[in-house]
Amino acid sequence: MIFLQRLSFKSKLRYLLVSVSLITALVALISANYIMLSIAKKKIETEFYNYINGFESAVENKFTDLDRLAKIITSDPLIRSQLSNANSQDQDFGLGVSSQNTLQKVHDVFSSADFSWKESYEVLVFVNAEGQLIYSTASPEKYAQDLKNN
Repeated sequence: MIFLQRLSFKSKLRYLLVSVSLITALVALISANYIMLSIAKKKIETEFYNYINGFESAVENKFTDLDRLAKIITSDPLIRSQLSNANSQDQDFGLGVSSQNTLQKVHDVFSSADFSWKESYEVLVFVNAEGQLIYSTASPEKYAQDLKNN
């Protein structure tokens, strides 16, 4: 207080104005920071929810697509019969012999079959119960490859 008593009125007024200016600037900075954080938070939340909605929609579309494909495959008698022919576990139960030759025959049937729905999928793979490749649209020439350990 002694310091203030020695100052002239103009000096006191100057200190007061500087103090008020500093306090005003500090309040303005804090307010601007709060406003910017609020805007950024709102934008991040909006983008996050848009991303989540898009992701959920994409997953739902994939499940719908897989469900449609499963219905096509299970309702197609050619696919069902050929997949059952390619099951080499049948040999263990005395239900026939499955060999490389059988896999080749099934592969040839799938290669020559005209599945009109096949074109709507980027990659379509048929595998038997043992994990052996029967047919793939990605590599139509390959078959009987063990995919379990790859």
